[in-house]
Amino acid sequence: MAAAADLVQRLGVAGARAAMTAEEATIHCGGHDVKAMDLQARWLISPDDPSLVGRAVESFGDGAATNFMKAMIAAAVAGKGALGQYVTHDTGRDGARVDKVLFYRHLSSQGVVLYGAFILR
Repeated sequence: MAAAADLVQRLGVAGARAAMTAEEATIHCGGHDVKAMDLQARWLISPDDPSLVGRAVESFGDGAATNFMKAMIAAAVAGKGALGQYVTHDTGRDGARVDKVLFYRHLSSQGVVLYGAFILR
C-alpha cells in the first residue's frame, strides 16, 4: 500500500495508473492489485480489471456493495491519511466463504482512496 501511495503522490493518478497497469508492475496487496477510487466511488485505477476505470460502483446495481465502498471511502477520509483496515468476507466463485482484510488509505492531495485486500482463508 505504501508503494502505491508513493507512486500516486509522485506521478499523479494518470501516471500511477500507467505504471500500475504495465505488464511488469509489482504493486500488489497480497495476491491482488491495489485499486484507487475517487471520493464519489468511481474507479480511477484498477490494474486487474481496467474496464472498471471511470465506472461508479453504483452502476452495478448492488446496494450492499455501493454502501460498503462508500463507507470505506468515508472511513478512509476520516482517517486523514492513516492506513485503515477492515476484516470482511465475500463469497468465492465456488460459493465458499472468503475471509479477507481490506486495507485503505485516503490521499487528500490527489482526492483518491487506495485500497487492497489480503485473503485470510
